[in-house]
Amino acid sequence: MNSEKRKSLLRRFIAFLFKLMAFFSISALLLSISARFIPPGLSIIPSLFGLIFPYLFWFNLLVFILLIIKKYKRLIFIFILPFVWSCFLITDYYQFGFFNEKVPEQKTFKLMTFNVRLFNLYSWKNNLEWRDSIMNFIQEENPDVLCLQEYYENTKGDFETFNILTKELGYQYHHRYFPVIVKKFQRFGIATFSRFPIVGKEQILFDKSSNMTLRSDIEVDSGVVIRVFNNHLESIRLSAEDLNYVSDVKVAEKEIERGKGIISRLRRAYRERQSQALIIAEKISESIYPVLVCGDFNDVPVSYCYGTISNNLNDAFIESGSGSGSTYPGKVHSFRIDYILYSDSLKSYNTHTYKSELSDHYPLISYIGYK
Repeated sequence: MNSEKRKSLLRRFIAFLFKLMAFFSISALLLSISARFIPPGLSIIPSLFGLIFPYLFWFNLLVFILLIIKKYKRLIFIFILPFVWSCFLITDYYQFGFFNEKVPEQKTFKLMTFNVRLFNLYSWKNNLEWRDSIMNFIQEENPDVLCLQEYYENTKGDFETFNILTKELGYQYHHRYFPVIVKKFQRFGIATFSRFPIVGKEQILFDKSSNMTLRSDIEVDSGVVIRVFNNHLESIRLSAEDLNYVSDVKVAEKEIERGKGIISRLRRAYRERQSQALIIAEKISESIYPVLVCGDFNDVPVSYCYGTISNNLNDAFIESGSGSGSTYPGKVHSFRIDYILYSDSLKSYNTHTYKSELSDHYPLISYIGYK
């Protein structure tokens, strides 16, 4: 009898722990979902949970299945709404692509957005080799509109990029801006290159930041102008040492201090992106042309930044991608932080990334159809 009582108590204790774990699990999922709506200036906690949304989703899926098996009706009732909501959001990360349409032969152009990491300028021993590999890739893909972040030029000709793109690759039209210039000849910035005429230009600058947005009005066909926003938003600026810390935490005083430093940088970056996203969203709303918004947002789909900018726009990966949409192969796990968004009057086809080691970002490519 005592043995039966002990077994009964053990089963009840295990059931209690499972229910407690399920409660905290769904709470964490709800926190991650709320990152879309809660400004980081108010709290960055939802944003931090938003970084791991895919993991929380798959874990909660397992918990939900166990709840059904165990017939915990009350917990199932609590789980059902937030879990169904998260099912819609997980499509921002994974697409099957079963119903994707083929690229039409007419009324489309090819767009590539690519953070080129300064063409690997600081890989001193083989930087020219890396640069040439990137240029060869661009030449092979042959996009009609090319949006580059972390773009670099050297006017002394020691590390040529501009002339290769304009003269050898044939990008006759261009829009560049350099918020950082070193020794008058080293230029660091952002650039949009096009085979179509650029009929309007604007530099959208952010306070106390070298990150920025280029607005280029591109005439892709006779009388058809599309406003292209090429974005590079605030990054966290974690060093390789910081990334090693994140992936291999050891409890010690120095590690604790480093952890505080990382949280501080995360807080700053999230708040900077919040203000930057609001500026970009306002510029998008003012556009008299259909818009294409692309580039390196440095933020995940379940984030306030992405939610603000993508409002009333379509996401090319969601509409015409397949597989995982990750564009940044991080040391801990991969992220989708580079995007192509567009107005309802446009359409995307065959959106995909090119998995390579040309940069620390994967190039994102899509065919854009217009009326």
